[in-house]
Amino acid sequence: MNVPFVKLSLNNVNPKWILVQWLELDSTNWSQTGGDAINYYELEWDKGTNGETWTIVTYPTSGVLTQFNVTSDTIIPSGSTQKFRMRA
Repeated sequence: MNVPFVKLSLNNVNPKWILVQWLELDSTNWSQTGGDAINYYELEWDKGTNGETWTIVTYPTSGVLTQFNVTSDTIIPSGSTQKFRMRA
């Protein structure tokens, strides 16, 4: 699985949101997908809990995205570690 990443720039990070991106899997590559087509990518965010709890931020209705703007109701603390994980 490709790892989600954030390109650190003023266009991708804001006090209340982070633009998370990832590379699309090759559905013709059996080692990546088992030959199945990708329906959607499920992105999860730990909201700064160091991986203790995870919140799903994308759903099947999102479709096949390769980036998602993760938003928070509160300001994301500067310098904090935010973890993301995903599955197809």
